[in-house]
Amino acid sequence: YPSADFSFQNSCDQTPINFTNLSTTTYGGLNYNWDFGGISSSLEDPSYIFPSSGPFDVKLIADVASTCYDTVVKTINVFPLPNANFTFNDTCENDTVFYSNQSTILISDSITSSEWNFSNVSVSNFYNSFYVYSQNGTYTTELKVTSSNGCSDSTSKSVEIFSSPIINFLSRKDSNSPITNSFCLYDSILFYPDSLISSFWDFGDDSTSNDTLTFKKFNNYGSYNVVLTQTSSNGCSSKKTKAIEINPIPVAVTNSPNDQCYGLPVSFTSLSFVENNKLEK
Repeated sequence: YPSADFSFQNSCDQTPINFTNLSTTTYGGLNYNWDFGGISSSLEDPSYIFPSSGPFDVKLIADVASTCYDTVVKTINVFPLPNANFTFNDTCENDTVFYSNQSTILISDSITSSEWNFSNVSVSNFYNSFYVYSQNGTYTTELKVTSSNGCSDSTSKSVEIFSSPIINFLSRKDSNSPITNSFCLYDSILFYPDSLISSFWDFGDDSTSNDTLTFKKFNNYGSYNVVLTQTSSNGCSSKKTKAIEINPIPVAVTNSPNDQCYGLPVSFTSLSFVENNKLEK
């Protein structure tokens, strides 16, 4: 008389489940009829991919010469696959790309691990992650998520890293004057960048300008760090700082010499001065 039995291991959706036939008989040879919910097989040890996740009843009928039968039914569980997904912000070189994990799975299960691969250069196991790319270009980011039942899914996306602008600026009194970083107090100074893109000037004296080409007068002498910030069409910014020296205006003064007879020398003494005591005589 036959005794029908089989073993299996629960598995993930879209993965074949292998069935091991454990049926026995005390006499004669055995025939098999498997029922996977409308799909049948007569193999001794079949494998089957179920159409979705969930519980399924599998029936095995073992018979001897189509005369003696035994039937066994067992319930298997097909675990759901997670759906790996993420969002991110395209950004500039040396800025942070923030990755937001948007992966999902059926409510009957949960995502327990996340593995990020940043162009095979660095990895992360945070649920949400971030990375800083030091050079512009296109980079591939891969996310692999795994459920509590060991089922995994992966997705890859391309991240665009934009270059930061290379900037510089010059200064002079006007378009016909030589380029210099040294000026006199109250000079009208022309500042102009190499690239005519969005600009912001900080003159180091609590004054600023949004003009690309700009004129500036300083009201006090001294050294000022002038900072130009320029932003490209991709939103990437760079800064350039230069020291500008503003020199005080000298005051020309001489003594009042005594009247003198014709033909005799008159003595003049310079009393000129400058506020920072650097007057060249």
